[in-house]
Amino acid sequence: MTSYNDYAKAANPDNPVLYDPTAYDPIVGYDPALAGAKPYPLEDPPGLYAYVSSIKKPPFDWWAATDSASAATAMSTGFKTDDGNIAWLPGDPDNGELETVGEAVHSARGMSYGVVSTQAISAATPAAFASHNKDRKKQTQITDEMVIDSTNLHKPDVVIGVVIPGRIRHEVQLQRHFSQYLRCAEIRTNRVCLRGTATDINTTGGAVLLDPGGAVDQAIAQGKKLFGLFA
Repeated sequence: MTSYNDYAKAANPDNPVLYDPTAYDPIVGYDPALAGAKPYPLEDPPGLYAYVSSIKKPPFDWWAATDSASAATAMSTGFKTDDGNIAWLPGDPDNGELETVGEAVHSARGMSYGVVSTQAISAATPAAFASHNKDRKKQTQITDEMVIDSTNLHKPDVVIGVVIPGRIRHEVQLQRHFSQYLRCAEIRTNRVCLRGTATDINTTGGAVLLDPGGAVDQAIAQGKKLFGLFA
């Protein structure tokens, strides 16, 4: 929704027609005549770069493209929202949590669901399928909601992700947070039935998951949730 409005403002600065879920023009958000009807590199029209770079947003001069938080929210909930929102209504209202598809099937039919990612589980894309937050940067809050929040009645049954390298400041903080999960594994297991933690860089995730009698088999046999962190 944010990028749609950016392009709408650029097209008509004096009287932009902003996004309205009941009546909107999809061409405003993405014009295939300018940006190409096929994914790059199948099609690379002459005006593509000028189109996607025509709107820059501070502080990093990012292009006016949908960010992964709002994109994943659209896929997981069916709602368009502001950049940076994790399954949360645009405008950041209080109690603006949006029901995800996993929560819907769990609530309506008692079905299990999970999130498995080669990213950190709190990264925007996987997070939008199993948590809710006004700010994608609140990664410790997002992780806690997905895994240990006792008030969350629709926590995913399977959560598997990675411990990401500390390349920038917030990732260093996040790795410290994940380290707490590893150090407190047994305590947290007793509280919320976490299973399947491995961070040995020489151990593949597949080998851990397929280990006979291992974490997966134990979780199934005991009717417990499965949790995994991999290097």
